[in-house]
Amino acid sequence: MEAYSTICPGCGLGCGLYLLRDSEKGEGGERATGKGMSILHRKQSAVNAGKLCKFGMQLPHFYSRERLRTAVGGKNVSEEEAVKEARERLTTFRREEIAFLAMPSTVTNEEALAFLSLVSELECENFSLGFERFFSVADFGILFGGVPLEEVERAEKVLLFFLDPFVQYPLLARRILRAKQRGARVVDVSFAENERAKGIYDETILAEEIVGDIVRDMLSEGEDLGDVASAVARALVGGGEKLENSLILADLNPLSPTDFISAAISLAEETKSQILFLKPFLNANGANLLSAAMNMRGRDIFEILNDVKEGKIKCLFLLETDLLYDGGGVDGTALENLEFLVVQDAFKSAISEFADITICSEPLFLKKGTVVNVEGRVLSAGGDAQRTVEILERISGAERTYKQVQEEVCKHLGISKLSEYESFVAPASIASGKKSARKVANKEKRRVEAAETSEEGARMDALTQLLWQKTSPFFWHAWQTTRGTKRSEAIVEVSPSLARRLNIFKGEMLEIRRGGESRRVAFRIAEIPSYLMISTDKITKDGILVRVEVEKAK
Repeated sequence: MEAYSTICPGCGLGCGLYLLRDSEKGEGGERATGKGMSILHRKQSAVNAGKLCKFGMQLPHFYSRERLRTAVGGKNVSEEEAVKEARERLTTFRREEIAFLAMPSTVTNEEALAFLSLVSELECENFSLGFERFFSVADFGILFGGVPLEEVERAEKVLLFFLDPFVQYPLLARRILRAKQRGARVVDVSFAENERAKGIYDETILAEEIVGDIVRDMLSEGEDLGDVASAVARALVGGGEKLENSLILADLNPLSPTDFISAAISLAEETKSQILFLKPFLNANGANLLSAAMNMRGRDIFEILNDVKEGKIKCLFLLETDLLYDGGGVDGTALENLEFLVVQDAFKSAISEFADITICSEPLFLKKGTVVNVEGRVLSAGGDAQRTVEILERISGAERTYKQVQEEVCKHLGISKLSEYESFVAPASIASGKKSARKVANKEKRRVEAAETSEEGARMDALTQLLWQKTSPFFWHAWQTTRGTKRSEAIVEVSPSLARRLNIFKGEMLEIRRGGESRRVAFRIAEIPSYLMISTDKITKDGILVRVEVEKAK
């Protein structure tokens, strides 16, 4: 039996745990990754004191996925052959024809630096870590600066800005509960009352009650979450002292509209509050701060993917990223114009089936390396494998040792001591090329005055609804389970009013359509606004709050 002190890759918190694994080797002499694996709670963890959410408890299933084989053209080859072929092929394309993508969920700081060095070596500007679209909104220190979770517990006022911690970041909910027990005032800004938080929230401010016109416009004019957030922020700024000096908690992910992030920042500025952006990827802070320190800005991932679809980008390198699932919002047809695809990952994925070259790396718990969580806390992955870094170094031709790479990481991030109890990254010391946060401004030709809510959506089309996708750790990973078993169908919450209008009964299914695609889903009744549906599953790939058509499935 082998034991690893590691961290969960489910979200940006980086909860600590012990993984125990059977040391027996499987076919071909390789050790099975997830089989014979179990979890022990690491109560000394500085982040979570041993507590884990459902995703963390199911990590043995997460790590039991089929390992990716190192192959060229579908034929198994040695790692050295695959690396050599990848390097040779990458150099045959012009720099504007190549793109590099890495969602920093299981990518360590050392791997991110080696990845960025490869991009730099090829003089390529088409790269993304998933968050580049927000660089024009605010300074890196605001977007990727951390707030110790102890400060959540000590806060006198906590404002949740369209964030459901019970679904999205369950271990954060425990911190909010402790703050409440210490006398904090907890305010939830949302689209619907949170049944999970009864007795915890002092007040729920519903978007429909203060900016009902903007919410209704979303059903007919294509407004988005950013428009609602901006209008809500403007209304809240005039709310007096009750929100001043709060700790604002909001979610920052690749699907977040830039106006939503701008609105959250402006609300913090106007109310003299502190803001903490939670993120769904474990090393989002570390990877993006490294990019800033190396003066590499990259491009919006969706702009890159559009260039892939149009054939402008002919070669794509993916580091531990499944574009068909991890927030890329693409399907297989978007890859048809690619001439060359390289996938480097630990596990087989939907997109690796399209790859010309696949290179197997190690799962996170086996890796030697560091990450920076949403607090700014430096955490160790827990293993001793340096393989992913070495592969990237060989492809780039740099061939630095792991020690040299880590020394560069520490220099760029200002890390003097690698300790989860003492080591924090200070983004203020990293050159950011910042732009100040935009104030929440009126958009041309758009009404933003608060309006009274109409009676239960009487004028709304019965088949046009807003779908709010609450992004849990399961949302961002291709692997989805319920209590350790594969779940075959997604579930949405609907209001009693919508259930009556669709004439649906228990056991029946709904069909949700958006952008020419449709999906059958199960449903349950909940006390939510009539215009809204809520799901913790990924129903669509192109947004968090989206307009959809819904009807009873035939």
